[in-house]
Amino acid sequence: MVHFQDTETSIRFKNLDKNEQLKIIDIGEYIYFNGLKLYSDTSIEKEIYANELRLQDVKTQSENQLQNHTKAVQNQYEYIIQSKDDVIDNKNNENIELKQRIKDLEEQTCQAFALSRKLDSLMGKGNTVDNAMKGDFGESIVANQIQYWYQASEIEDKSAETARGDLLWKLNDCDFAALVEVKNVQMVRPSEVQKFERDLLVNTNDKSCTCGIFISLKTETIPNKGKFKLEFINNVPVIYVSNILNDLNTLRFALDALVCIHSKYKLLYNSSQSDTNTLFQESMVEFIQKLFNKLSCMSSNLLQMKNSVDTLISCIAHEENSIKELTTNINVLRTEYDELKNIEIEYKANNRSELKEQILKDMRLFREEKGRIPQMSEMLTKYKQSVFRDELAYKKLKIEI
Repeated sequence: MVHFQDTETSIRFKNLDKNEQLKIIDIGEYIYFNGLKLYSDTSIEKEIYANELRLQDVKTQSENQLQNHTKAVQNQYEYIIQSKDDVIDNKNNENIELKQRIKDLEEQTCQAFALSRKLDSLMGKGNTVDNAMKGDFGESIVANQIQYWYQASEIEDKSAETARGDLLWKLNDCDFAALVEVKNVQMVRPSEVQKFERDLLVNTNDKSCTCGIFISLKTETIPNKGKFKLEFINNVPVIYVSNILNDLNTLRFALDALVCIHSKYKLLYNSSQSDTNTLFQESMVEFIQKLFNKLSCMSSNLLQMKNSVDTLISCIAHEENSIKELTTNINVLRTEYDELKNIEIEYKANNRSELKEQILKDMRLFREEKGRIPQMSEMLTKYKQSVFRDELAYKKLKIEI
């Protein structure tokens, strides 16, 4: 039993019964001795110190990571801002270039429209160019074509002379001399045809020409003559031909016909036999007109065939594009959908399985006939060597058999 002096204990402790006092003393004893042990143990301080160091390291690492991350984010942000500025500068430069390009194209378009109007006028579609320039343009076209097809030609410009036509076309040392009248207008007037015929009479009478040709560049027909016509005026051949710019082969036919008729008629013409001359002229007019009609029909058929071929080519190109698009869609399906992949894999696997069974069957049949397992070289007479790989390796097949 422990006895306490009155001055050593509190009143509250004294008022407790002995069991409670003993319990308090036990608790105090436990706390005292165990607390003293912990207080005297320096390993705890070391552990606390180590934990503080680790905590400091973790804190330092966290601060470093935070700084690095912050720096990386800052760099990325600066890069994005710089990239944005570069993109904006590039787009601004592109806009400036496009605006300049648009301006240049607008100027070129205006120039092209002006040139187009001028060309239309030169070709008889408009009135922005004076008639003299139109005439010069048309005459130069005809003269250049004649010189190109008949390189021995001599062509004189007679447009400045009265009643002499526009051109005088000479061949064979002036044995052939054609009065050439060129019209580059929207519509040929009957008075212009009549003037040409009067000029032709004047020139044939004074032996300045031996034939003539009236050429209209754009009009569909010539008044009272049609698209093409051969006549004889004052016993010389005269040809009227229209719309040559639409098809220069028409002009070539007219020029060739005039040269041929002139040479033949000169040989057959007899001034004392007017009936014979008239009969020859009529037969020649009929023959040449039939040739022209045949040429026109063939040209029309050729144009239709060309259009049909172009249409066919367009259809073929469309079908080819459709096939390519279908193939692309199939490839997309094969790439994106596992079901098709599985079907393809299963199909290949089934084929390999069937092939394996067939090879084993042939090997067993060989063994029954020969009394031994066949060599691989003996199987190559029926199967390719590339077949015997993976699960169909020949060693594996021999084991199974």
